[in-house]
Amino acid sequence: MGFLRSEGIVTAIEDLKDIRIIEGDEPTVHVTAIERQRPNQAVKTIGSSGARGKREGNEAFEELSHPGMTLYPEQILKWLEQLDAAATIQEAAKGTHCSGLADSSGMIVAREDIGRHNTIDMLGGYMLLEGIESSDKALVTTGRVSSEIVLKVRRMGIPVIVSHASTTTRALALCKDLGMTIVGSVRGGKFKVYANGNKIEIRGS
Repeated sequence: MGFLRSEGIVTAIEDLKDIRIIEGDEPTVHVTAIERQRPNQAVKTIGSSGARGKREGNEAFEELSHPGMTLYPEQILKWLEQLDAAATIQEAAKGTHCSGLADSSGMIVAREDIGRHNTIDMLGGYMLLEGIESSDKALVTTGRVSSEIVLKVRRMGIPVIVSHASTTTRALALCKDLGMTIVGSVRGGKFKVYANGNKIEIRGS
């Protein structure tokens, strides 16, 4: 579901008419969805990394607003603590990523996978199935924030990305254009606000 949403094949649960998993030597997933006008794109087979082939220039987004949302330093640090606690596969394997959906009350749900893109798709599918509002949420992740990650999170309508890792220059430029906030390098009780810190009040308690 998250992959379908991320690729723009469905934008609401009502768009999906049928989904069937066919087992066998080469398992396949058959999807029937309502036809909607969407950006010209090529959906390709994805590997464990979850990388996509969609071009950034195909879409136009309005700037996101985050009404009434306030971030506190201790809240950001708590989210990463909760994410680390949820990353049980990473604790054992030392080779996976974990991403979570959080709000002012804490971590709502987390997902793990070998690919950081896949973890975010899983959260997108969960939000779609559960009907979760996105404008007051943050995407918290262990992975590096690339421009592709920024666009994926933007399609989910989430205005804030918080990561253990850093961000690319292209991702930073996109976030500035889209009105999104990136908080990165969250380690050792410290973090960096890479983009649009003025969009959300960040202050001590």
